[in-house]
Amino acid sequence: MKLIDKGDMMFGWLTKKRIREQIKLVAQNQGALDLLTGWAEGSGDGELGQRLDALRLKNTDCARKLPGNKPADATTLQELLDINSAVRRLFDLTAMRHAHSFDKATEPSMGWRAYLNMRQQMAEEG
Repeated sequence: MKLIDKGDMMFGWLTKKRIREQIKLVAQNQGALDLLTGWAEGSGDGELGQRLDALRLKNTDCARKLPGNKPADATTLQELLDINSAVRRLFDLTAMRHAHSFDKATEPSMGWRAYLNMRQQMAEEG
């Protein structure tokens, strides 16, 4: 029989929230990269396309480093935040900023709560 550590009981919800937020960060980065890539292709901006490709590789690498059941290490989390800052700045340089805010433009059509619940269910099913 496994004993449950009181610290795990008290802060388990916080750990789950951190995990959900890092999943959201990866997904938001990917959504922004998809939007910006489409915009770069439409505008013929090859230099922007190359920057986006490099950010996409970093985001994918970070996503692969994420442990499934615990928060990311500080380095990986900082990389994800740096990517997010970069794509936010790039988004703000486009005409898309006039149509939607960055957060609204990168939100899944089903909403973040449903998206994160779906991801959690998929992870639990293996």
